[in-house]
Amino acid sequence: MKKILYLTAALLCAAACTKGTTVPPQEDGVERVTFTMGLNLPQNRPVTRAMGETPAKDLHVYVLVFGSSGNFNDLVEVFPASDADFSKDGQENYHKEYIVSLRKTESHQSVHVIAMPGTLDFATLSGGATEAWQDIMKTLVTQGTDDGYWQYIDLPGGTATAAEAFRQVRLVRNFAKLSVKVSGSVALPSGVTFNLLGFETYNKPSEGSFAIIKDGAFYSGYADATLDALRENYPGYMPDESAIDTENAGKWTDEDGKAQDYLYERPEPTANPTFILMKCTWNGEVCYYRMDLMDSDGGYLPIYRNFLYTLRIDKVSKKGYATPEEAANYSFNGNISTDLSTQELEDISDGLSRMYVQYIEKVFVRSELDQTGYFRYKFLPDATQESASAAASLTVPTQPSLIVPAGGWTEGGTKAADAWYDLEYTVKADQEGLSTFRVTGQTGSGTLVRNIRIRVLPVQTLTVSPATQTIASGGSGSVCVTLPEGLPSSMFPIELTFEDSASVLNPDYGSENGKDMTASGSSSLTGSGKNAVQFIKTVTWAAYQDGQSFTAAFKRLAAGTTNLYIGTTYFKTEKVTIN
Repeated sequence: MKKILYLTAALLCAAACTKGTTVPPQEDGVERVTFTMGLNLPQNRPVTRAMGETPAKDLHVYVLVFGSSGNFNDLVEVFPASDADFSKDGQENYHKEYIVSLRKTESHQSVHVIAMPGTLDFATLSGGATEAWQDIMKTLVTQGTDDGYWQYIDLPGGTATAAEAFRQVRLVRNFAKLSVKVSGSVALPSGVTFNLLGFETYNKPSEGSFAIIKDGAFYSGYADATLDALRENYPGYMPDESAIDTENAGKWTDEDGKAQDYLYERPEPTANPTFILMKCTWNGEVCYYRMDLMDSDGGYLPIYRNFLYTLRIDKVSKKGYATPEEAANYSFNGNISTDLSTQELEDISDGLSRMYVQYIEKVFVRSELDQTGYFRYKFLPDATQESASAAASLTVPTQPSLIVPAGGWTEGGTKAADAWYDLEYTVKADQEGLSTFRVTGQTGSGTLVRNIRIRVLPVQTLTVSPATQTIASGGSGSVCVTLPEGLPSSMFPIELTFEDSASVLNPDYGSENGKDMTASGSSSLTGSGKNAVQFIKTVTWAAYQDGQSFTAAFKRLAAGTTNLYIGTTYFKTEKVTIN
């Protein structure tokens, strides 16, 4: 029986009218410490976004404090420091600041930060002075389609020294996000047209926990873990009372066009594994396909919270089933195939120590000459001391003939003035393949490890069309650039660069395909060594997942034949002649 209730959307209006009533009274004679807490909500790169495509504006934020004995001590609802909404914080998070006031103590405290659109009932919690954190946090859940965020903070010095620990609180979202897309180069039988209308996720867990629990303890480093690392050492966590919803009645009545779906953590399969049912058209006729969530080895793929899972349909060999019931009742039979990808993070923490790395993967293209690469990392034995970094050990990479370090792998790199450690390495000439080295930081409670991949690809080729076209003076025209299939996410963003040899073209800023282009000046794509005016169209990883072809629109300013050169890092330069 749940002792703590999560109030759902039906009560939001009432909650808004009584905002602040869940805050415990300010006890006479009790000293409190007040500070600013910065909340970071994850967005779609590299994990999932909020239930909508941007964070909710009306989140209620709570701080639950447990004393040194592990028993419940305090629940405080905290409020924004200003009326501003969540703002974009670089590329990774949405950020907002809150004011926190906690009972001042120097004894060991553990704190849970929770954000959600509903409210917590303080009266229920306040009577639980003898309640242990396990009993309280395990019963705090969300249900149905309710969203929630959580993070655990350990305060060995108590709340009196909490300000630094609360400066940047990175919340973990209790949903995973599923996305299904059709590859821009999907393989089909000759003459067949194929479209994805939408999809449904079957056999979802009915509940999700706020807290992430592993081996009876809270997993504070989850926000920074990769999918591979979690599969090695995290069993996943579902509330004890969470059931699998196997009721599929009523689906497909009004869900056409769904592009994404959300579900609570589902670490292990049962007799009713989670799967996806896709509604498609085959030569204009509606049909259905089932896709089981499996990894590259054919095993069940655990669905972990806070991750984005993208299924890209890359091959369809025959028409699907006539009804969703037929498709759901038959296992995958080879008539459709997909490629699954997830996204990774570039820093990790065990709650006490922290490691930042410049990148998880770096891509080079094969060259006749040696190429120089650089890598930076910062290992903080104490996560609260940003400047007190230490050297980590570097493991000799697989395929060592591909890359060679400047100073040796055991030296850990050279410390820079800004507390980062720098490593220089050489990518050997005329080599291709993948080389992986490991960065390991020794902490008081274990180790922090990052595997860094150096990938050397063949020189890539852009497909550009048309090769020749005519644009009258004052008129407009477009060039389509297609990127190869299967490029790694680490190559992005890619800056498609257009250089006009006669300087008679400008982007057509009035066109949808021209307004996103920016002007720049750099060394000419022709190899002349001179600087040239160029126009840039930036292609993100998300845009590439939606399709591999990108159109650039231009307006001719004057008559005369010109060559439009198109190139970018990793690719050979191509040319379009415009008369």
